[in-house]
Amino acid sequence: MENIVYKTRPNIILYTNLPVKLIFLLILIYLFPLAMNFLYDIEKTLIPLPLITLLTYIFAFIGIILILSIFLDFLSWKFTNYILTDHRLIVESGFLRKERAYIHYPKIVDITIHQGIIDRMFNVGDMEIRGGHDIAPLILRKIPRPEEFEEKINQLISSYESKK
Repeated sequence: MENIVYKTRPNIILYTNLPVKLIFLLILIYLFPLAMNFLYDIEKTLIPLPLITLLTYIFAFIGIILILSIFLDFLSWKFTNYILTDHRLIVESGFLRKERAYIHYPKIVDITIHQGIIDRMFNVGDMEIRGGHDIAPLILRKIPRPEEFEEKINQLISSYESKK
């Protein structure tokens, strides 16, 4: 029987680029009335074209795309899990197409943590876990407190080896 020792998700803010998308959405909401007033003045004085209707469709289309993107990113985050059991590390992802990758502790050869400046500010990082014969590493994106997670993996590797 396999027991879950620790379970976490990626950091939602950095994993989904949520702040950037929300800023674009707020800018869009702010610019819409300004652009409408400007086009109303142009239509009234210079050119009798349906510019207001066209602009409304363009802003609505961009807004819907942004909201849909935020929603899909949220679903991607919600269905991504990093799980440490007493036997292996498991990465689960996907809500339409489920993926599950894992590596047993004895096969872990190398753990690398990548952190940029913003990652360090949020205490988040990308973790790359390599196995002995595996070509592609197992990558955990935007994992919270990566040093703690690495320490837990090392403790589980040690306890797994001592049970043998």
